Amino acid sequence: MHSTTVFPSNDPRFVPEPEPARAAPGSENLPTMRVPVALPAPAEPFPAVTPPPRGRLAPLSSAPLGIANLSGSDWSSEWDDDGESPFPGSRRAPRVGDTVLGFKLVGELGRGAFARVYLAHQESLANRPVALKVTLRPTHEAERLARLQHTNIVPVYSVHNDGPVQVLCMPFLGKVTIADLLRVYRSDPSRVAGRRSTVARAARTTLTTDSKSVPASNGRSGAPRVPVWTWDSADPPPIVGDPRAVVQALVQLAEGLAHAHERGILHLDLKPANVLLADTGEPMLLDFNLSFDAARPDRELVGGTMPYMAIEQLLDMRNRGTGTLDQRTDLYALGAMAFEMLTGGVPFAPTAKGLRDIDGQVALRRQGPPALRPLNPAVTPAVEAIVRKLLAAEPEDRYQSAEQLRTDLERQLNDQPLRYARETSVTERLGKWRRRNPGLTLRLMAACLIGLALGLGGILHQRAEATARVGAVEQARTTRAALDTVRLDLILYGDKTTHERGEKRAEELLAAYGLPGDADWQKRPEVSRLTEIERSALTADLGELLLLLAQSRWQGFETRPESERRERAAQAWKLNRAARTCFDANAVPAVLDRQAALIAPAVGEVVDVPNPAKVPGAHTEFIEAAFALMSGRYATAVPLLDRAIADQPAHGAAQFCLAYCRQQLGQYTRALERYDVARVLLPKDPRPALQRGAIYGLCKKPALAEAEFTKAIDLDPGYAEAYRARGLTRYRLARADEARPGRAAAARAQLEAADKDYTCALERGASPLHIHLLRAAARDGRDPVGAKADRAAAGKLTATTEMDFLVRGTVRVFENPTGSLADFRSAEELNPRSLVALQNQAHVLADRLKEKDPRGALKVATRVVEFYPEFALGRSGRAVLLARLKDRDGAHKEIEQALLLSDDAEVSYQAACVYSLTSATNPEDKAKALEFLRQAVRDGYSNLPGLALDPDLEPVRKSKEFEGISYAANRLVK
Repeated sequence: MHSTTVFPSNDPRFVPEPEPARAAPGSENLPTMRVPVALPAPAEPFPAVTPPPRGRLAPLSSAPLGIANLSGSDWSSEWDDDGESPFPGSRRAPRVGDTVLGFKLVGELGRGAFARVYLAHQESLANRPVALKVTLRPTHEAERLARLQHTNIVPVYSVHNDGPVQVLCMPFLGKVTIADLLRVYRSDPSRVAGRRSTVARAARTTLTTDSKSVPASNGRSGAPRVPVWTWDSADPPPIVGDPRAVVQALVQLAEGLAHAHERGILHLDLKPANVLLADTGEPMLLDFNLSFDAARPDRELVGGTMPYMAIEQLLDMRNRGTGTLDQRTDLYALGAMAFEMLTGGVPFAPTAKGLRDIDGQVALRRQGPPALRPLNPAVTPAVEAIVRKLLAAEPEDRYQSAEQLRTDLERQLNDQPLRYARETSVTERLGKWRRRNPGLTLRLMAACLIGLALGLGGILHQRAEATARVGAVEQARTTRAALDTVRLDLILYGDKTTHERGEKRAEELLAAYGLPGDADWQKRPEVSRLTEIERSALTADLGELLLLLAQSRWQGFETRPESERRERAAQAWKLNRAARTCFDANAVPAVLDRQAALIAPAVGEVVDVPNPAKVPGAHTEFIEAAFALMSGRYATAVPLLDRAIADQPAHGAAQFCLAYCRQQLGQYTRALERYDVARVLLPKDPRPALQRGAIYGLCKKPALAEAEFTKAIDLDPGYAEAYRARGLTRYRLARADEARPGRAAAARAQLEAADKDYTCALERGASPLHIHLLRAAARDGRDPVGAKADRAAAGKLTATTEMDFLVRGTVRVFENPTGSLADFRSAEELNPRSLVALQNQAHVLADRLKEKDPRGALKVATRVVEFYPEFALGRSGRAVLLARLKDRDGAHKEIEQALLLSDDAEVSYQAACVYSLTSATNPEDKAKALEFLRQAVRDGYSNLPGLALDPDLEPVRKSKEFEGISYAANRLVK
């Protein structure tokens, strides 16, 4: 059976692939195996998390089947619309009608020199409309946008990289930008500045149509443009020329900028074309392509758009990035945009000289902008003062932060005196005062009476209430900030220490609100003082946490002693019942009742499970996905997580879980991309780096893997699994160096480093039996005394836990397969759902025993498929056994299911074995066998020397096609 032999890890969150060890007494084939995952669990639908070991990996450079290759080498350095296809062999950008990475392009929204933005339908998510930005110049835009979650900033759903090409997927929120409104405003010859009726007439004109192509900047006919905007009474009102509407828009843009600036992100290309007017009416910042992290000293040279660039930005561009840019640079651009929105023209028009006239542009800016009121009489002196302060030549004379600007704008809207800009009009200030104080005499009398009645006691009460509310809000914020880490600790069960940490922290967070014991917990001050929106978000978070903790208590129920079972069932039931109080009656997640039905018999209760109603929302989708992941149903979890992330892009745990599921399904490039997003959202969690290292290790990229494991250790120096993983990687690097002339010293250094990593892992609580054997392999030939001591220490350890039996069974699988089989069965007794134990039992029964037992192996493999129906390698291994037993139809059905689940090279190889075996009686299967074999080799199947020895390939071995494949494989090995 071509099952994956695995080597146990004490952390099933990580699946590295160790290299073969040197032959030594007691460890002849030490780590030829892959890391396991296995833990006790109850029956479906709520088993413990048991991530299966991955099969051998297709190289990261290969695109998944059916996906367009966007390799930048296939495009010219400029956008080229010639050619037949954007895929390999062409030199043009994607066109409307193409399908790119699962996105159907239906319209072009905009283009630039190195990027185009398309309206697309995401086929994997019910053809939802998205905006797809395709660029030849990959930037840090996605990483920065992942840190920015704000109503007035267009978020990013996902990022996809293919060579030098980067594709950003964003929500499609509308087609209109402020630049579109300006074009309509300028196109109306009858317009009068400051009059809404004229602007409204202009705005009713549709800018472009579906049916006609628009000329591209390079003179070619471009793709059909999406209609930009048609305004009617149901749409957002026009903004240009209306001072109050402009100020309202600026308030929202200032809030978005303040959010970005607080996180160290500068935009640096603010202009009307980069402000989307969403269909809901909010202005939203987009295109952070030129933005940079102000905290990074190694920023790129940035450009901008000349009419909106401050003096310091112009000088920075002339001096090749040696200038000083900060948040006031963005505020200047916002001022230039405000000037244009109020008057229809920019304050400083560029000349035909362009960049050659930087000195002239600087001189113009130092003179100050033209007066606004002659250009638009509706602009008040206070509004002009705000714009002129934004456009001050020297940064110290501008608003010093977006928050200051927002304050003045809001005070202007509320008829209050400006706080930061100087108001010169006494008339306007008196008008504001009158509007704030209608019926002044009556109001003063009422105020005096109220003041006398309430007195100081009322003031003190208000202060106390305000302080208490601030405390309640801060407690809710702290709870939410801790959730992502706790979620992952509870969902990714396997490392006992980490799981216990998650349970303890979950209990602390719940206890702070009186849960699960207080039936009236929602009346507590820390809940009741929140606004309705804040309270709704908090209760949903707590309900989710209660369900996850209940599942944690229930895990492994059937394998525990009777007394412990009763206690844990009672705890799980109490938590489940408390969770119900967190949801409205019409918004209870279906998983809550399913969990209750599972626990109820153990506590003597009866539960009627109603027909589940679909409850939309990120919480429901994430909870369902979490339980699917816990039961190994990764393909089921993916669309649920996609929908949760679409609703809450900043959900760090959902981003990590989506990456993890894609990793388990063999979608490694997409997993790496999603781990990148998770790393930004979970900056202190070492797990995204650890999993990225695991993928690179499986991809035969040990140097990249080592770097990722080092990042994980830097984040958490006490993380034993990261040391163990880095030790395995350094061992692999040492073996590669030993095979190269002149690299003996480097190999020795790597082995010494691996030795130290294993020691650190042992000191931090890693499995002693496991680490002693690994360290012994690293010491062979370099420190024979130490190696002998490690093996002696391992020999003295008694196997008592599932992990111990897995380790010992793996080590002696060749020299003592009968004893190895007994160890794997002992591990299964401790955990009936242990994937590693079951996989290895099938492997020993089918291939290692002197008297092979294929039917016994099939029974075990069938249990694997029943427990983990979406584990592709389990299905492909079972298909091989069925083929050996001459069940052609059953074997073909099983391998077809495996191929649907994964495009892993290991699955392709096992498909080749299945069709090879069935070709002995059905020669027509031979062609398929050879095609799958070619695919496996092409996609990076790693055991190429085994092609000449595998008995399952015997029926096709004598063919010329096999000889050609074998020859190519041998060339690759050499």
